[in-house]
Amino acid sequence: MIRWGIIGGGNIAHRFAESLKHFEGGELAAVSCRTQEKAEAFSREYPCRYIYDDYDRLLENEEIDAVYIGLPHGLHCQWAVRAMEAGKAVLCEKPAVLNVEEMKEICRISKERKILFMEAMKTRFVPIHRLIMTVLEQGLIGRITKVEASLCNLSAQRAPDCYLYDSQQGGVLLDVGIYCASWIDELTRDGYGMPEIRQTAFRMKDQVESYAKCWLLYRDDAEDRQIRAMLECAFDEKKPRKLTIFGEWGTIEVPELHRPQKMAVTEILCEESREGQAGLDALKVEWGGTCIPAEDGRKKTFIFEVPYEVDDFYGQIVHFTRCLNEGLWESPVMPPEASQRCIELIEMIRDRRPDNSYHGISIQYDDRIVRVRTDRYLFDFLGRPGNDSLELADHIHKTYKEKWNKELKISRESLSVEILIHAYMDTVFRRMDVIVDKIGGPGRQLKKTLEFLEDSTEIIDCGEREVDSNRVVFDNLVPFRKILYKILGDKA
Repeated sequence: MIRWGIIGGGNIAHRFAESLKHFEGGELAAVSCRTQEKAEAFSREYPCRYIYDDYDRLLENEEIDAVYIGLPHGLHCQWAVRAMEAGKAVLCEKPAVLNVEEMKEICRISKERKILFMEAMKTRFVPIHRLIMTVLEQGLIGRITKVEASLCNLSAQRAPDCYLYDSQQGGVLLDVGIYCASWIDELTRDGYGMPEIRQTAFRMKDQVESYAKCWLLYRDDAEDRQIRAMLECAFDEKKPRKLTIFGEWGTIEVPELHRPQKMAVTEILCEESREGQAGLDALKVEWGGTCIPAEDGRKKTFIFEVPYEVDDFYGQIVHFTRCLNEGLWESPVMPPEASQRCIELIEMIRDRRPDNSYHGISIQYDDRIVRVRTDRYLFDFLGRPGNDSLELADHIHKTYKEKWNKELKISRESLSVEILIHAYMDTVFRRMDVIVDKIGGPGRQLKKTLEFLEDSTEIIDCGEREVDSNRVVFDNLVPFRKILYKILGDKA
């Protein structure tokens, strides 16, 4: 019987305690909250022998075998480390840490002391997870080619002073984005290293991201294969929350990717997928699924519903207890190294977040490239009378030098021209035809040069020549900037 102590008394701790009630292999022995009143209220709902208003006192209790940490994100590492130093096994709510360095410290202590640590990534322990992995391991949809993980919520009920809006421990990536990162990590472990970030998009609220979307490219050069992945998460937008796995001849769709109980496997009927068809028919019988053939006879969709054992917390409690009873100091399903890869991916994406310090304009400063978001803040700024694009270019140069301690090798005029052309592409082409006859050859030459740009872009990538092949185009347009300013009027 594993004797549990819970550190933290919030909603997530209540859910853990509720699930633990149904598990015969463990019992709640102690709880510690910020105040004695809160701890007493918790113990009235979930009875236990010891209640504390001091986390250290719980860790000093020799009757406690394992602790569940359900504190705000920024406190996870600190109390996980102190719990392991006190000899307690640790099940830590996600995200386990805020950054890679914190995870390295946890990994070091866990290995040195041979003490079990596991991040509570519940999606890896629900019953349907076994079915998803079975379909993939048996190759029933072929090799994975793309993964899309989207978890977007409209969370208007969150109070502005909630820790999720704190600049250090807040943001949607650390909150629900970690679920998406975990799925992507698990599905790209077979021979793939860390990915290349291809494109990002953010919406910021104060100093944290309320929306994030990132396209990733995983490569396995030894096998000459790759997987594209998309991670999307939001506090401020409601969208279908699902995981989609694309294979060579089929897809797996998992709605509610953070609390999955259903999945649909769609298979394209072809010679290559013949073995997969037989395998899915067998799984349909074993797991009680249903099959829906397409009307054209080219596809079959298998629907599976696999409910929880008790709830979505129960599976991780059972697994953690089994690891502890077997003397394991890391989980074979969610080892500390997996947690480290997940937070490394989140950290990579967070490093691409924009700077909102200039009139609300989202500007992201990477090495040799600057990205400007074409949202209402940019248009409001450019819509003022005067040479605002030049002012913005000067600000970008100054901030870039402060951040990277070197000059951005793009002239202020070239940067100004690129921002204006991308932001007002529709306006430029609409007005170009009206005045091209008046200005003759230069106008026709300018229009021809700009034909490679069809529409306005959401993100303006302003890179140096070595990293941006379009730089030379905007450099060559600098002599025509007065024409461009004339086309746009005060927007110059």
